[in-house]
Amino acid sequence: MPKAKQSLNPLPKTLRDRKRYLLFEVVPVQGFDGMDFAKALDLIFLSLYGSIGSAEINPKIIKFWPDKGKGILCCQRGFEGKAKAAFMFLKEVKGTQVKARSLKCSGSIKGLE
Repeated sequence: MPKAKQSLNPLPKTLRDRKRYLLFEVVPVQGFDGMDFAKALDLIFLSLYGSIGSAEINPKIIKFWPDKGKGILCCQRGFEGKAKAAFMFLKEVKGTQVKARSLKCSGSIKGLE
């Protein structure tokens, strides 16, 4: 008789990592897409905080609207200030001069939209 397959139980909410979501704006948005912006932002995080610091912050771009020039970045709770500082150092994306700034911080994506 074959063994019954056991499903993995997900982590309870109390043991999950806490996340914060940052709404950001990029001006101008010409000549690049979300992937180009994500690569440029990853390089900024690596140059500012190194690989260990970047892994602690765990930045991920959740959404990016190129027509509006806005997007949502996810990071670990407690590192929102470092994530906001990284936007100030972003000067160029794929040869285009840009200015990026954070607009709002929230504990949920719904609070930003």
